[in-house]
Amino acid sequence: MNRYINCLALLSSLFCAVSCKKFLDVKPVDEFLEETVYNSEASINSAVTGIYMNMADEGLYGGNLTATTMDVLAQYYSPNNLEKTDFNGVVKFSYDEKEVKEKFSAVWEQSYRNVLNINVLLEKIAATPSTVLADSRKEVLRGEMYALRAMHHFELLRVFGPVVATAPSEISIPYYSEPSKAANPLLPAAAVLDKVLADLDSAISKLGSDPVRTEGVKPLSGTDVFADFYKLRNHRMNYFSALALKARVALYKNDKALALKCAQQVIDEATPYFPWSPAAASLPGIENPDRIFSSEILFGIENINLYTLQRNYFNAGITAGKLLAPTSDKLTSVYGYSNDFRYRSSWILDQSSNKNYKTFYKFTEVNDKESPVRYFQPLIRISEMYYIAAECTSNTAGASVYLNRVRANRGLPDITAVNDISTELTKEYAREFWGEGQLFFYYKRNNFPAIPDPLSPEATISMGKRQYKIPLPDSETRNR
Repeated sequence: MNRYINCLALLSSLFCAVSCKKFLDVKPVDEFLEETVYNSEASINSAVTGIYMNMADEGLYGGNLTATTMDVLAQYYSPNNLEKTDFNGVVKFSYDEKEVKEKFSAVWEQSYRNVLNINVLLEKIAATPSTVLADSRKEVLRGEMYALRAMHHFELLRVFGPVVATAPSEISIPYYSEPSKAANPLLPAAAVLDKVLADLDSAISKLGSDPVRTEGVKPLSGTDVFADFYKLRNHRMNYFSALALKARVALYKNDKALALKCAQQVIDEATPYFPWSPAAASLPGIENPDRIFSSEILFGIENINLYTLQRNYFNAGITAGKLLAPTSDKLTSVYGYSNDFRYRSSWILDQSSNKNYKTFYKFTEVNDKESPVRYFQPLIRISEMYYIAAECTSNTAGASVYLNRVRANRGLPDITAVNDISTELTKEYAREFWGEGQLFFYYKRNNFPAIPDPLSPEATISMGKRQYKIPLPDSETRNR
């Protein structure tokens, strides 16, 4: 267990001394948070930790929203390898099947449960005296929570909402800004985006003095648990990741001017603290290769089940029909260049298995137990800001400069100004975010009428409202 996990464990143990109960272990978190006495910095920090721990659940970012369900929808994986899994219906967009409903119900219910936790915590932090929690720290934590509330709602909109480009006024999801268990009305997609952006503006304002802006990602000292809570800032929502999320949301709203402004600001200010991963760090065969390009991650979560996720879904030893794996043709069509850093580090032909095709190794265990990237799961990358800037730049020459910056740091040759930027961006999204759940949302945002077939890359699958808009869970529709 690495030092960051130890730090979180220590904070939880400090809180246990106050409450005489194990945090997140006795009753549902939403009920527990409401009853908690916030009379120490340790108890507040433990509540914050609990929210991030919830995000790492397999029903949310620990699986469904990243490496598994959303990537299956993006048609990364061969249906032949999914026949005996509960993703068999997902790859076919069969949203009425029981197993598929359960996956998306988990996304809905766990997201809103965490939103409730966030809203409770926001009220508690605001009411906490400065003698218990310094005002500067209070502002940082409130900024984190506003940004996480925005992120949860935005994710729900991307999953359950319409294609905003064609139906911004279509009813989508409710937005919860207060800790109420009463059902809020379903809002038009455009209204949800406005609320998300408002929360992000609040977050960015409160995170103005975030240590990440002057210190970057500082390692833990190991001597002061409370000071360490504000180190390793890319392991929590921070000023740069909130600004990057705003760029992502603005582009989803098709406000390209705002998206470009935010993306450029992140690129300009964050680059010194989030440098490109060295080519040598991801070389195959080296001990503990950095397959996730950790130095470039603006925000990721600690997922102590990350390597279990890898073993359960991507291990080459898994029986065919139960494995998330692409065909060799699909893999070749996505990457094209065998020396692409993302390809050479994340895709391996396991000689000990009976597979004659490469399988996914991106989240293979980091053996160094003191490594800050052990259990680290990426959610927002600085490379995405270059993609957003490229998409929102009006001239092709300027767009190619942004794209080439990423490509140069992935071992690829430059594209020229005569290239089709849209086509090149689509290729880059497919390469960059494998295992991170972003490709399906890219297709949905751009309302692609067809996407590559997972079995025959030259063929396509027709896409429309039925494929892009996941129905609200039965538990939600029954209550309305």
